Amino acid sequence: MLYPIVLTLHSWLRWIVLGLGLGAAVASARARGRSGTYERFHDRLGLFFVAALDLQITLGLVMYLWLSPMTRLAFQDPGGAMRSSALRFFLVEHVFSMVLALACAHVGRVRVRRSGNDADKHKRAAWGAGLAVVCILVGIPWPFMPYARPLARLSMEEAPRQELSGAALEETRKLYESRCGPCHGANGRGDGPAAVNLVPRPRDFGDPEWQRGTNDESIERIIRQGGRPMGKSMMMPANPDLDEATVKALRAYVRRMARD
Repeated sequence: MLYPIVLTLHSWLRWIVLGLGLGAAVASARARGRSGTYERFHDRLGLFFVAALDLQITLGLVMYLWLSPMTRLAFQDPGGAMRSSALRFFLVEHVFSMVLALACAHVGRVRVRRSGNDADKHKRAAWGAGLAVVCILVGIPWPFMPYARPLARLSMEEAPRQELSGAALEETRKLYESRCGPCHGANGRGDGPAAVNLVPRPRDFGDPEWQRGTNDESIERIIRQGGRPMGKSMMMPANPDLDEATVKALRAYVRRMARD
């Protein structure tokens, strides 16, 4: 329960951080252009930006080191994680961008304090906050990326899983066995008849760490687009002929394979 709470706070806090950072950069840039004085307002705005960014990074590190099932999965096989664009992004690229943003913000803040005149204070404040904002923007998993995440999480609870039963379950089982079973196996253990010749081996859908660390959108996207666009094996074919309801049903079927 703690993970979705921290994740939601982390998601919303980034917009506060970006707003404060943009505000600090723009305010100092405009004041410098008018040869204005470096006032208490500018100092407080910069301080609030750095404090909010510190909190944001702290929440991120708590998830990275302890709470996130995705990073736990990546730490089990760092080499394999580096071959996955999604895992590599959250394991390395996202963290690097945010730490770089933190460094820019703090260095800018220190340089402002050491400056002796208002023009230099504004210049250093604008550059420090501006560079930090750019780093944050680079590190956000935007909707157009293969490893996209929601821009605004509306709930601190995990979404309920789609259930399959009756005729829908049987129809989805047959579709899974024809399209996915040859590699992933009838029970999703990565032991299908074609798996012996594949490197890397097909995903074991029963792995609880993978189930917790992979969201529904990612599963649906790889069903539609195949492995290559998602940084996975190019042997995983795309299924562009499947409609939205069928893709969601296959995703729900994969979710049923989770081992406790």
